[in-house]
Amino acid sequence: MAYRRFVNDRRSTKRPFIAMPTAHLMALAPLDVWARLLFNSRGVRPRYWLRLAFVLFTSFVGMACCVHERVILFPVRMVKFRRRAVFDHPAGVVVVVGYYRSGTTHLHNLLSCDPRVVTPRWFQVLGPQGFWFGWTLIRVMLVPFLGSTRPQDGVAFGPEWPAEDDFALCNWGLCSTLPGRFVFPSRWARWSRWNTLVDASDRERNRWRSLTAMFCWKITRGRSDRVLVLKTPSHTGRIAELDRLFGGNVRFVHIARDPTKVIDSNVNMHDRLASNLLEDAPQTQVVRDRIVEEYGQLEMRCAEELATIPENRVARVRLMDLTNDPLGTLQKVYKKVGLRWDDDVTEAVGGYIRETGEYRTPSAKRTRDLGTPSEDEHALCAQLRELHGLDADAVSRVELPHPAHEPKPISFLRGVVFAMVATALFGGLWLGVIVLLHLMNSQAHMRIDQIIWGLGAVVGLVAQRAARKGSVKLGVVCIVCVLVAWVGVLYFSSALHWDHGSGGWNTVMHNFKDVRGRATSSAVGTFGVLAMVTAFRLGSRQGPRAPGR
Repeated sequence: MAYRRFVNDRRSTKRPFIAMPTAHLMALAPLDVWARLLFNSRGVRPRYWLRLAFVLFTSFVGMACCVHERVILFPVRMVKFRRRAVFDHPAGVVVVVGYYRSGTTHLHNLLSCDPRVVTPRWFQVLGPQGFWFGWTLIRVMLVPFLGSTRPQDGVAFGPEWPAEDDFALCNWGLCSTLPGRFVFPSRWARWSRWNTLVDASDRERNRWRSLTAMFCWKITRGRSDRVLVLKTPSHTGRIAELDRLFGGNVRFVHIARDPTKVIDSNVNMHDRLASNLLEDAPQTQVVRDRIVEEYGQLEMRCAEELATIPENRVARVRLMDLTNDPLGTLQKVYKKVGLRWDDDVTEAVGGYIRETGEYRTPSAKRTRDLGTPSEDEHALCAQLRELHGLDADAVSRVELPHPAHEPKPISFLRGVVFAMVATALFGGLWLGVIVLLHLMNSQAHMRIDQIIWGLGAVVGLVAQRAARKGSVKLGVVCIVCVLVAWVGVLYFSSALHWDHGSGGWNTVMHNFKDVRGRATSSAVGTFGVLAMVTAFRLGSRQGPRAPGR
C-alpha cells in the first residue's frame, strides 16, 4: 500500500515538458499590464514560453476590444478620481469580506439575486478597461471558452455570474495579490502588500483607490439607484480603506467558516489553479504555511478595523447558518445593515436556491497531499473559532417556502420559434447593412462576415431564455439557424456584389461556389465556427441562471 501511494504521488506531481496554454485569469489584461508584470518578475523559463505566448495573444485581443474606451475614459478618471478618490454612491455599498474559501461566493450570489442590487460580472472584471461596447464584445467572446463551473470547486460560473472586483484591479493596474498567488508565486511577498495596503507606497495606494473608484463608477452608470455589492477576499484587510473610499456610505458583511476547512480548501485551490502559473509551483508545505500566515493576518486586522465601524453597518455570518437557513440568515443580514427585505427578494433568492439545488460546501477533488498543520496553525484555528463563534452547534436545515407564483413551464417549441424569429431579424439586419454599404460604395465588397459571431450569441441566448431551460436538441436547432442565416447572407451578398452571368442555374452555382470559398477561408470560417459553438453552448445551457439575470 505504501509503495502504491508513493507511485500515485509521483504521478500526480509529474509535470509535462512544456506547460500547455490555458484559460488564464489575466487572459484579457492589456499588453502594457503584462509588460509591467514581466518586468517585475524573475523571468520566464522556456518551459512556459508557449503558455505565455498564448496569453499575450489573448491579451492583444482583449486590448483591441477595449482600447478606444480606455482612451476616451482616461480623462474622466484623471478628473474625478486621481487625487484623494472618493466614490459617492447614494444608494450605498455593501462589501462581502472573509478569507478565500470561507463562503464569500455563496453569500455574494445570494445578495446578487436582489433586483435592487448591481454587482460586477465576470465579463466586466476580466476586461476592466472596457465599458459598454468593449464589455458587450467580451461577453460574447467568453461564451465558447469559459466552462460552466469553476475549475477549483465545480461552483456555477460564466460570463454573466457575479465576480470579484479584485480581478478588475489586477487586470487594469496590478493592484492585487493575484499575480503573486497564481502567476509568479516566487514573488508572493512582493504582491502580498496589496492585502492591507499598509506596506504599499503612496503612489500605489492612490492607484488602488483611483482604479477601484473608476471601476465602481462604470458598473453603476445608469444604475445609481441600486445598491452596489462588492466581494473580494483581499478586502478583508482593507476595511478602513474602503470606508474612506466610499465616504462612510458602506456596509460590511463578514462570513466565517471552520478555519481547518478554509486552510485545506485553499491549499487544494492553489494546486487546482496551477495551470495559471508561469513558473514552477512551490512545495505544498510552503503554500500551506503562506496561507496560514496570510489568513491570520487578514482576519485579525479585519476584526480590529470592524470594531471601529458602527454596529449598524456591520453584519457577521457563519457559513453553516447560511447553508442551513439561507433565507432566514440573509434576512437577518438585511435587517442588520439597513437594507429592505420584501417579497420580491424572497422570491428571487428562493428561486435561485431551487435552481442550484441544496447548497453543499464546495470541495474540489484532492490531487495531492495538503501538507502538515503546524503548531501555529492549530493555535490560529482555535483563536478564529473562538472569535467567530464557530464551535456552536449547527442549526437544522430550514425548508424553503413555496413560491408565490408558479414558474413558467419549460417549452422546447417556444425556444425553437424564438430562435427562428431572432435568426430572421438579425439576419435581415445584417443583410440590410450589407446592402447599405453596397449602395454607398459598390466597389468596396464589404460583407462584414465577423457579425456571424454576434448572430450565434443572440440566437442561443434568445432560444434558451424563451424555452426557460436549454437542451442538446435546442442547441442543435440554434446551430442550424446560424448555419442557414450564414449561408443565406453570404449567398445574397455574393449575388449583390458579383455578376456571374446571364442568370439561371449557372448563376446560382457560381454564387454557391463563392459562398463555399468564403465560408471555408480561415478568416471567415473561424468566426462561423465560433458562432455555432456559442449558439450551441447558450442554447443547450441547463444550469442555473446567473443570479440577478
